[in-house]
Amino acid sequence: GIFGIIVFSGRTVSRSIQRTTQSSLDTFLRDVESLSGGVEVMESFVAWQVSDHINEPGYLSVVNEKLMQFNPLVSGVGIAFVENFFAGHGQYFEQCTYRVEETGEVVTGVCDDYADKDWFVQSVTSGKGVWGEPHVSEHGGGNVVTYSSPIKKDDGTIYAVLSIDISLDQFAKSLSKEH
Repeated sequence: GIFGIIVFSGRTVSRSIQRTTQSSLDTFLRDVESLSGGVEVMESFVAWQVSDHINEPGYLSVVNEKLMQFNPLVSGVGIAFVENFFAGHGQYFEQCTYRVEETGEVVTGVCDDYADKDWFVQSVTSGKGVWGEPHVSEHGGGNVVTYSSPIKKDDGTIYAVLSIDISLDQFAKSLSKEH
């Protein structure tokens, strides 16, 4: 009687919740895969631009700004060179660009305090792209996750590291808008 109806209804609701949860999880994972694929495309673009303009360190800000202009999830980009690569610019030279979360303003500058940062050390040590742990951006970009990847000469020697900060706050907003 009534007990059978309750059990049947409970099972039906449970299956419906499982399907909805699985569907939401599948969509989220597709979105994350799409984001990581997009980061790899950005990485290829930047590496190509850096190698083409290696004798123009000032041009790197143009590359960073364009990358951010077309990618609203990117809250910061840095191209950090190995020690003394641009000796005329000091021991360490990084062209960094970031978006200030509160105002949306894009700021470009030269940074020189990256040599001991995890994203730089891990990319140089491993020789490949690395995703970092989520953290609060030191440049006011909110919650971010950093992808960093070495930029290499034709002979495989690493001469720079590209870092891309992905805004987790903007990523979450984009997911909620889509779903």
